[in-house]
Amino acid sequence: MSTNQEASALLSSSKKRKEDGNRLFGNKIYSAALACYRAGLEDLPPYAKVTTNDQGDGNTTNDGTNDYRNEIINLEVGLRSNIALALLKLAEEKQLPPLPGGVATNNQEEVHKLYTEIEEECNIALQLDSMNPKLYHRRGLARQYFAEQNQMQLQCDGDSSSSSNDDETQLRLDEQWKLAEEDFKKSIDILNSQTGVKKTQVDDACKVLENLRLTKEKSQVVMKTEGHASFKQQQMIQSNGGHMEQIPFGSDGDFPPSPQVQRDYILQLLSRCTTNPPIINGEAYFLINMEWWQSWCQYVSLFSMYTTTAEGGNSCNNNRNGGRSPMKIKQHCRQIDTSNQQILQLLPPGATLPPYLEQDRNEALYPKKDEKKKKKKKKSCDSSSSSDDSDDDDGYTAMKKSPPRPGDIDNSSLILPNNNEGWCCTIESAQNDQQKSNNENQECDNDAVLLRNHLVRGYDYELLPREAYGALRAWYGESSPHILRRVVTNADAAVGASTTQRVELYSEHWDIITRRSSSLSSSKNSNSISFKCSACGSPTGKSSCTRCGVARYCNRQCQMNHWTYHKKMCSKLKKQKEEGSLDANNSSSTNLFLDSAWGRVGLNNLGNTCFLNSAMQCMMHVAPLTRYFLSDRYSADINTHNILGTGGKVAKAYAAVLKELWMGSHQYQNVSPTALKRAIELFAPQFSGASQQDSAELITYLLDALHEDLNRVKNPPYVEMPDVDLGRKLSISGAEAWQLSCIRNDSFVYDNFYGLYKSKCVCPQCNKVTVKFDPFNHITLEIPQQPLRHMALLLTRDCAETFTKERLDDENMLYCSGCKKHVQAMKTVTLWRIPKILVVHLKRFEYRGTFNRSKIGVLVDFPLDGLDLDSHAPQSSVAQDDFVDDRVPMMYDLFGVVNHYGRMGYGHYTAHARRWDETGAEQKWAEFDDENVTDVANTDSIVSPAAYVLFYKRRLFL
Repeated sequence: MSTNQEASALLSSSKKRKEDGNRLFGNKIYSAALACYRAGLEDLPPYAKVTTNDQGDGNTTNDGTNDYRNEIINLEVGLRSNIALALLKLAEEKQLPPLPGGVATNNQEEVHKLYTEIEEECNIALQLDSMNPKLYHRRGLARQYFAEQNQMQLQCDGDSSSSSNDDETQLRLDEQWKLAEEDFKKSIDILNSQTGVKKTQVDDACKVLENLRLTKEKSQVVMKTEGHASFKQQQMIQSNGGHMEQIPFGSDGDFPPSPQVQRDYILQLLSRCTTNPPIINGEAYFLINMEWWQSWCQYVSLFSMYTTTAEGGNSCNNNRNGGRSPMKIKQHCRQIDTSNQQILQLLPPGATLPPYLEQDRNEALYPKKDEKKKKKKKKSCDSSSSSDDSDDDDGYTAMKKSPPRPGDIDNSSLILPNNNEGWCCTIESAQNDQQKSNNENQECDNDAVLLRNHLVRGYDYELLPREAYGALRAWYGESSPHILRRVVTNADAAVGASTTQRVELYSEHWDIITRRSSSLSSSKNSNSISFKCSACGSPTGKSSCTRCGVARYCNRQCQMNHWTYHKKMCSKLKKQKEEGSLDANNSSSTNLFLDSAWGRVGLNNLGNTCFLNSAMQCMMHVAPLTRYFLSDRYSADINTHNILGTGGKVAKAYAAVLKELWMGSHQYQNVSPTALKRAIELFAPQFSGASQQDSAELITYLLDALHEDLNRVKNPPYVEMPDVDLGRKLSISGAEAWQLSCIRNDSFVYDNFYGLYKSKCVCPQCNKVTVKFDPFNHITLEIPQQPLRHMALLLTRDCAETFTKERLDDENMLYCSGCKKHVQAMKTVTLWRIPKILVVHLKRFEYRGTFNRSKIGVLVDFPLDGLDLDSHAPQSSVAQDDFVDDRVPMMYDLFGVVNHYGRMGYGHYTAHARRWDETGAEQKWAEFDDENVTDVANTDSIVSPAAYVLFYKRRLFL
């Protein structure tokens, strides 16, 4: 082979090496790309090492030889420029913060070597091409990063080094800053002098120069004003493994760093936490909003996507699956599954993949037809992505669209807003107690930050170890209080069983309020609440009537609503105050005239309307709902366009009766619910006339009517509750089902009275399991007949078991997707999400044919206080493999009972009720028998075989 042929072969090989390196660089495999570029340099013909004079004299006798030399020179410049860029990427990946005390890490020393090598490569290339702006730009970046690293090391060293050494080091750093600034200026000057240069390239280069100046100024200010402390030391440095670790900067000298650096650093922290000793009691974990966590995961590509190819370079191959066969697509998805599971295992136990990945996986497996057409149009793209020359990744132009950068960490959706009327004092007290402990202990656990009920991991939040959350908080900041929870070790009940370690989500701060609520519930009397609102009964009566100075109100609207009833009493109260018989500053005195008769008003029987009266007396003792109507807040929510409602007629009639009952308590002994009965009869004819009706059916209808009349969703979309994917976490499916139901239903009634059933159907032929969630506003319990005269039937056990299982009849058969036909499946119904107000219907009436109807008179022994439903709330139950204990105390107290005496269709209804608010319940009960209202002397009489409908309220009414 001749010399020219050999040189030509070497040149072709060098070009091929460069193209291979560009493809690897585009796929972010920087080490392999660097090896290709260096191999390309070695393959260059030996006489390619020409001097600057050889390049520019122009006196060669052979134009072809001169062009050949220029081609080789340009190739060498491009290779060295690409080597510098690949080294920059590797340095960015390896960049870790320096340790304080003058300790240099191996990574830090390696990064310094990389920066030195970048500068050398750029120096050699600039001897061949002194007007290449990229070389100046990349050398400037290397000098800037080198100065930043040393500046950070100088700041972290503290007092470990002498001041004279520091001064010498600072002088060298100043020189590095100056050289980097000169390189960036030179790059900008060359770009301005060249023709055909895009303005965006010049603007980007100017931004890099400005960032350099800002970074330099920050460092100098810190060194002058704070000595060796970092200018973000409080946020950037965190304890880890016995030493202080500084969170890395970004390439522009400020937070946050590039997505790739963030991803690698967080994975390194998570890996370190995983490989550390086992989880110990008291270890801290932080909650982070799931929406923010998803946004960050997409921004940094923490998990691999299914529908995108490798990003980077100038590749425009964005087709979803590249036209691969379904088998190859499934194989590809399985490989991505394995990769994502490996990352998922680095997170605290029990973590789940973000929801966007599930959607992305489905799109990869089942692409839409229009997307397939788009794929064919996008196949004509250059497969080799160049990292140099016209398109590079050095900051001049954006190479690809990426997800937006997340904002501040916002956990406000997880935190209970401090606007609960009855709990204001309790929350403030808890926070004050926490603040006192914080003064004694520097580390705040934020246990006083009350969380919303029914938070689900993987849907509402994710859990992160302290180190990872600390880095994210330093990079992005937070606009809400951080939420920290600790691991608690609990021993299993079984003898000899191993202990379990779980993060307790609610119990620590819930227990504070539980104890207070329990003490209030047991000791509360009629005069215990200070300064009630005379209109709605809220325990936050702030302002007083300007005339008598006695009546208290929580807002102006309540005062206006109450004036019709108060004006007759105002002069009398004013006179008592002037005579000194009434002290306006004493809550016992000012609330006396309210509490003695407040709500103790009978309802006139309009002709067999005891079923309505008893239901109304219990409903009107739902304190939050009553305040909602008495304060006229309901009027803003009336939905006159809802075809499922009554156009607001039932809601308005209900409000009118409530105002007569509560605001007119001191004037009226009886109230006639005529307007309410007419409104109900107009839309529910089954309740018309003077015949006796079922009180339980009326309560169900009234709840539905009030909800639809006050539904804030004016144009509800069609929403179908889908079957649950059994491959997913059930708690996430339940949270999604509740969210779906709230798309159509958003009312004060829905928030307080509605919960979720979980129904499980098993096909008797193929054993296929179908799970579904459905909303409910009451539960109906079957009462088994027993020959015993009295039977202690616990509500949380025997009754609950009788209503959970049933065999579907011919009219309610299940369509089995496995058998492709309707079957009589076995259906199991359990409580999943229990509402704040729980209405329990004891099914005492049996239908044994047209003329054979009977009543079950078995005594159900139900508790007045402390009904514990923890065991019947599967959503709150902790599985053996769960790392988070998210059980909310499901303790309920009774406040209303509808009683039925006599036979079916010929009996009589009465009610027992007691007043309560969110801070507790009174011990004094009253019996309501149409117009007659009497105090209950012995509470044992409330638990009787006549009990028909029970009204329970959650003790922690949040």
